[in-house]
Amino acid sequence: MFYHAVAPHSNVTPMDVTPSRGYTPPTPGRCARPRPLKEPVTSPIAHLCAAHLCAWLQRARPSWDLTPLAHPFGLRALPHTPKEPTPSSALELLELLESHLDARRVQVFTPPPVARWLAARLPATHPILDPATGTGRLLIAALNARVECGESPEQALSAGLRGVELDPDALAVARAGLLARACELGLGRLVVPRLICQDALAAPLEIGGHVIMNPPYANADQLSEDAHQRAAARWPFHRRQLDQSVCFIAAAVEALALPTDAAPGGTLAAVVPRYWLEATRAAGFRRWLTRHARIDALLDLGNVQLWPGVNVLTALLVATRTHPCEEAPPRWSASFWRAPGAAEVHGLLSGEPPSDRYDVPGAALTEAPWVMRPPAREAALEALAASGTPCRRWFASGQGIKTGLNRVFVLSRGEAARRDLPAALLAPLLKGRDVHPCRIQETDRALLQLAGAMELERWPAVARYLAPHREALEARYQFRHGACPWYGLAIPQNLAWMERAPKIVTPLYARRNRFALDRRGRSALTDLYMLVPTGPLPAPIEAVVCLLNSAPLRAFAAARAKLKRDGYREYGARLLGALPLPFTDDGRAVDGPRTRRALARLGITADGAWGALREAHARLEAGEEEEEAVMLEVDRLAWALFGFAEPPWEEP
Repeated sequence: MFYHAVAPHSNVTPMDVTPSRGYTPPTPGRCARPRPLKEPVTSPIAHLCAAHLCAWLQRARPSWDLTPLAHPFGLRALPHTPKEPTPSSALELLELLESHLDARRVQVFTPPPVARWLAARLPATHPILDPATGTGRLLIAALNARVECGESPEQALSAGLRGVELDPDALAVARAGLLARACELGLGRLVVPRLICQDALAAPLEIGGHVIMNPPYANADQLSEDAHQRAAARWPFHRRQLDQSVCFIAAAVEALALPTDAAPGGTLAAVVPRYWLEATRAAGFRRWLTRHARIDALLDLGNVQLWPGVNVLTALLVATRTHPCEEAPPRWSASFWRAPGAAEVHGLLSGEPPSDRYDVPGAALTEAPWVMRPPAREAALEALAASGTPCRRWFASGQGIKTGLNRVFVLSRGEAARRDLPAALLAPLLKGRDVHPCRIQETDRALLQLAGAMELERWPAVARYLAPHREALEARYQFRHGACPWYGLAIPQNLAWMERAPKIVTPLYARRNRFALDRRGRSALTDLYMLVPTGPLPAPIEAVVCLLNSAPLRAFAAARAKLKRDGYREYGARLLGALPLPFTDDGRAVDGPRTRRALARLGITADGAWGALREAHARLEAGEEEEEAVMLEVDRLAWALFGFAEPPWEEP
């Protein structure tokens, strides 16, 4: 642990402190008392950053005395010239230093368009803090924005920008990149950036400014018990199911400047994970947020991933600090917009006006899930749901079997025959990729269905087959916790449903609705969900399958399903149970005035529509016709059965 006060030089702005772990910032406007510098422990990355920065500055500012730069990097003297060439631009220097960070640690660098978009949302009225500085890309964007507004680089570095980061290597990169960029913008004297190495969540942050950040997305199970206890003591909304980013958002809001009669409160501009917008476990956090800040804008990136290899789906949040208000509903409106694709996201980040923007009253943003859809679209979805009954009224839903080791339990019929595995223990198996709208692709895949206790000695061929895999089978979680024998399926759930026929199946993850009818009683793994009728249906099950793949229910699933990466959605029990079907609760197909009028425009009756859907299913199941042409007719019939004479929106 060390820090120092910079000795005065003609071209050096004194700093309060050199960043160090565990350091508590001094009162603003006061310098920390100088202390002797203890023996520093300098990482190779910090040494490399200092070497490249000095080489860069010697070219850009040859008259400067760079001696004060040794201390912020933990050095007693300036390093020698680096072996590799030093880039000529600040951005290239930053990218070079980032490339030397430990590849074993997850490093996520905020794309420049996102950084510029966030920085442009911060008024030039308060200092800017980044409590998760990383390599400093957001602070560099904020520096650019401040200089564009007329602030000098010296003023921005000395009083306008602050950073906190736990990783000393990343902080060294940020220090070098920020100072190099300031020089490109006309920095006239050496100013050491105000960057502190410490845990931003260990204690409340210094209050009084704006915040820009892209916080870490550590899962709840990655947080220590101490971190959970600190968060629970600090914030009433904390739940163990919430990740670290929610704590960062709350800490950032608390650090924003409070509003006064002369100026509004500080502004938060952040990249945030989108799960808390709708997750039940985040209800308390949503309420807390709207009682401490005004939501100015929320850009939902949906399935668009701006960071290659990052699984978290994100949104961009802009909020302004308000005085805490426990009970009174907020009296403001938030601008929401959602970009349906990558092109729209990049357009918005480049300054193009949003095409799908709408205002939401602050009073509507409560602990309930925040709906990221235009009000007219949401009203149409509610009308769709109200025009029938939920699927759970007619079907039970369940997930397929978990083997725990698919490479052992899943094999082809040919492989099973070569190993003399008994046919009595082999079940035809479906995988998610086999299921298409109204059609199942046939395969020779089989499941070695070993469930519960059995006398393995009765099946010597099975024992011989499993023996080489015993170590891997015993390493499964379920075996280690006594939930299954070493040779058995890990979770043989819903076994009674496997041989049921017909039943409806759907992949757990899909980009669009892909419901099909299993007529052969195939088994399924966890990548599939099954819908099993709980009693007589008001319409043929083939017609129901067609309906589940139709435009109304595609729209419903797109709006209500949990978003996953790469454009996928989760077709799990919650969504499946909520899918509306045009049936009445007393067991009849809906045939009210709206439905009759809509069907009359197509020149067909309700019975005729259900019959036409059944015929369409037969054509799609056989694969004899183009799916698109058949589905166009299915969509027209489906909208009419739900009582819509015309689709309430145009499907993308």
